[in-house]
Amino acid sequence: MVSDAVKQFASGLQGYWKGIRWLIKRPSTFALLAIPWCLGAFGLSMCVYLIWTYGDSFVTAVLGQWFSVDPENSFAQLFYNVSKFCLWLSMFFLSVVFGVIIVSIAASPVYELISMRIEEDLLGRPSLEVPWSRVPKILIGEALKGFVVISVPLVMMIIPGVNLFVGVATAFLLGWSFYDFPLARRGWSFNQRWMFVRSEFWTVLGFGVWLAIPFVQMVLVPMAVAGGTILNVEALMRRGMATQLKQGGSL
Repeated sequence: MVSDAVKQFASGLQGYWKGIRWLIKRPSTFALLAIPWCLGAFGLSMCVYLIWTYGDSFVTAVLGQWFSVDPENSFAQLFYNVSKFCLWLSMFFLSVVFGVIIVSIAASPVYELISMRIEEDLLGRPSLEVPWSRVPKILIGEALKGFVVISVPLVMMIIPGVNLFVGVATAFLLGWSFYDFPLARRGWSFNQRWMFVRSEFWTVLGFGVWLAIPFVQMVLVPMAVAGGTILNVEALMRRGMATQLKQGGSL
């Protein structure tokens, strides 16, 4: 069981670079990523400015709600400093997640185009077309996914102890956001997509690790659509589901 998880995690790590190699061989498609890169640079600049300006007052206010520190108690002071560091780290991760989601929404047409080209290349056939009747449900599913990706790290950040794992949650959720483009094109509902992604947890986590590395997310993240699509289509092919268009299911 452990060995399977390690193999899947390693597969996710490697999958990101499979996508990079695919993009490098196709310069015209690679050039499309200039749009999300520019948006990402602006978003990162805004995040850095906001954290630098308001971060310390926010962290101090939050910690003040949890406990008061006796300056004569060295253990309490140490605990306070560790908690402050963890909260700063969590806040940074959260700001990155929020920035990535905003950029992903703005650049979604570019990501969708790249994902379609990759799927067509892997399957040797045109991408599946989702019936118009399924589009509203897909859009609602995308909105739910965005809410989960943003809200889960936010909740984790303010819970002492739990915020130590916000990095793992961030990596998985960011991986998910770039992993299931092919599932959305097949008309899968939010629940169907979540169940599929959860069954590929270790692969998605390994893939998402690259997207949670501090200070380089905005460079690495736009290229993730390639690796995420490749990993997803490979998983669909293993299950014999690559050419199936799901019509049923609820949100």
